[in-house]
Amino acid sequence: MDTFFCPVGVWIRGVPLNHRDRGYWEFLYAFPGVISDSTYTYIQQQMLNIDPMARPAVVELMAQPWMRNDVSDIADFLSHLTVKTQSEKDNFFSDLPARLHPLPPRVVAEHLLPLLLTPLIMTETVARRCLWKHLLTPASSQHPRRMTFDPCRICPLFDEDLFT
Repeated sequence: MDTFFCPVGVWIRGVPLNHRDRGYWEFLYAFPGVISDSTYTYIQQQMLNIDPMARPAVVELMAQPWMRNDVSDIADFLSHLTVKTQSEKDNFFSDLPARLHPLPPRVVAEHLLPLLLTPLIMTETVARRCLWKHLLTPASSQHPRRMTFDPCRICPLFDEDLFT
């Protein structure tokens, strides 16, 4: 039986890393055009530091711009809804349908719908006025799923199968 040998220290999500004497792990491959040089350096020198105490805290990681996206921002806001002002909630819920529309429907259904379908959110006046018609209407011939969001029309977020 042949043995495959690869001088790789660790694999993280399919990315081979190699231990360096400088106190951190390094990527064995570069990712030009995929991540910026500063992000690459931050990951390599901060996140992959061999000393766990020298690695950044989760709060610091989540503050990085490349860790933020609409799904995490929406989930974060919904998770902290009780400490938001009424003005913040009104602005959030009036903008939410347009933010949800370009997201993959399955992502919205699996990750955001459980946070949205709560009694606390169902009682929000602006959510009832701006969000529910899009969220609770499945796509059909009468209300097709549109490529662009139009706040003046019902723009379903889910097709009938996913809605069911």
